[in-house]
Amino acid sequence: MRAVAAVLFLISVIGAPLGLLLLFFYPVMLVLGYLTGAMAIGDLLMGWWARRRGRTLTPTMRTVALAIALLLLLLAAQIPIGGGVAVMLLLLLGLGGFSIQAYRGYARGPAPLPPADMQTV
Repeated sequence: MRAVAAVLFLISVIGAPLGLLLLFFYPVMLVLGYLTGAMAIGDLLMGWWARRRGRTLTPTMRTVALAIALLLLLLAAQIPIGGGVAVMLLLLLGLGGFSIQAYRGYARGPAPLPPADMQTV
């Protein structure tokens, strides 16, 4: 859908720069959405595993969970019809989650500066 909108923007002179930006950022957003969805799946699985053992998630555990989730998604994509649908739904959910987080970070504004006596030069 966005690729169609980008091509339509390219038709007009005023929309050409916007169309080029959309064409450039479309694959980037797809990768970010896929990784965000995989991270969510990995966090769910690793969080469940950590709670069962009374541990907390560490950055190393989250990295391992992301790698495992990516491998599981690679295997799930090999299932005819159902695997492709599952991966596409994960991509859409990941794109939505990434967009929401990006908007929340933008709406929150810049982080406040530390007090003047704590700033380093």
